[in-house]
Amino acid sequence: MAEQKFKHISVGKDGSVWAVVKTDGTISRLYGDAGIVGWVPDKVGKAEVIAASDWGNAWCVNRKHEIWHLTNAKNPDKGGTWTQVPTHSGRPDAQTISVGSDGSVRYAQTDGTLFRTARPGDGTEVGFWEQDKVGKAEVIAAIDATSLYCINKDREIWFGQNGTWSQILTHSGRADANSIAVSPDGYAWYSTTDGIVFRRARPGEGVGLPLWETSWDQKQMGRAGVLAAGPNDLVWCLNTQGEVWRAFDGKWQQLVETGPDEQTWTYKIKRGDGLMAIVRKEFKLKDPQDTQEIGRLVNLIIAQNRIKDQNKIKPGDTLTLHY
Repeated sequence: MAEQKFKHISVGKDGSVWAVVKTDGTISRLYGDAGIVGWVPDKVGKAEVIAASDWGNAWCVNRKHEIWHLTNAKNPDKGGTWTQVPTHSGRPDAQTISVGSDGSVRYAQTDGTLFRTARPGDGTEVGFWEQDKVGKAEVIAAIDATSLYCINKDREIWFGQNGTWSQILTHSGRADANSIAVSPDGYAWYSTTDGIVFRRARPGEGVGLPLWETSWDQKQMGRAGVLAAGPNDLVWCLNTQGEVWRAFDGKWQQLVETGPDEQTWTYKIKRGDGLMAIVRKEFKLKDPQDTQEIGRLVNLIIAQNRIKDQNKIKPGDTLTLHY
């Protein structure tokens, strides 16, 4: 089963995961049942950016820079209802979009201007969208109707709350932020332009900890791209190849689709074995013409078996691979 590649990913407040297929923009949702894990495509929706509300509802911006809202899509086979939502200007000028844990929506225009859904009590005179008079963004991570993180065109991280903005220094101190995500409890992650992921240290974790802590093994997982954060400290990341990775408590694992038509390989580790040698022998691959396939299978084995150090596999342990 060939793994799908994606260009954007989002997690709803209930932990549901939505992604946009890299090749054609098809919107897909992650499902799991009876040992099968995979993606179910929406029959209609296409997008560049997806913003999940929950399992049955999502917002998106398509390649035409239009905003669309999907509702009542709890049954993937039947789909739901897609409704185009006019932008503040009435023109197709939306660039990105994000949904807070309370269902409030933020979007940025192509020039970076920020808008949010008008809060109850704001008055009908403000219309559906209300403009932020100060903030500018290219990437948005909405927390709720009053607060959000964003990355501006200069690659700086900013935090906005009730119209007041403050800059948040990156780990390096340089303007090198690429993607940012925030969990429903306000816990933030960001990736750098160099493809490394950092998470913001939690309150109460101890005095003297840095503001940001690294949480990514670039050698094993590639360069980090788009981030999405869900409840219960579960964070998701697309690397620049479009592969899906997820981490709980800082431990990363590649998401691999499984299905009834796939093959399962098992192998009991012997003394003196190494992963590359096992793959060469078991799958009858030779260097140099098969180098890329050897590397791909080794990475899948590492991910599916949660191997922390491929140079320290234990004799007697059993490796499995679904492919």
